[in-house]
Amino acid sequence: VPLKFLDAIDARLRGPKSVAVASALTIPFVFIGELLAIAALFVMPIDITVPLILVTIAVIEEVAKSIHIYAGIESDRFDRSIRTALVLGGLSGVGFFVGEKFTAIAQVVGLQDLVLGQAALTPSGVTPASTLALLLGPLVLHTVTAGISALGARRNLRWYVVAMLVATVVHAAYNFGVVRVYA
Repeated sequence: VPLKFLDAIDARLRGPKSVAVASALTIPFVFIGELLAIAALFVMPIDITVPLILVTIAVIEEVAKSIHIYAGIESDRFDRSIRTALVLGGLSGVGFFVGEKFTAIAQVVGLQDLVLGQAALTPSGVTPASTLALLLGPLVLHTVTAGISALGARRNLRWYVVAMLVATVVHAAYNFGVVRVYA
């Protein structure tokens, strides 16, 4: 089953640019996964829920940004060079960022009305400089972490998993930092 899953993902890839499109197209599934995690953790105390959600979000997003890169490399659609891995990671990160910015699902479902949603979505003390940082920070984050995962994917499954875990730790640290600064 895992190989069929990778084949199905790889079948949608046509070249490096399709990696960006694939990342952008994962956004609805990412948001569903994140909303499901919030719903599952909603009953727990908020001081436990917020850290768990921040880590869960990092895991979900890192898998979404990198699984198609791994599938494309494993099927030999893309070569295993460092340059190719970094290009694919960068494209995946940019595609994910653009897809994320075009999606206003949190506003549609009223997530900002929940206490947990406020902690995650309603920063206080936002200035023009911090607005720019809030816009560019995720772009840098997504391209760097997707690049980390892609570097692991170019080697084999074990390296991909390790690299994705490193990317997840970087992403979670970023999430904690943003919440600490803007909470």
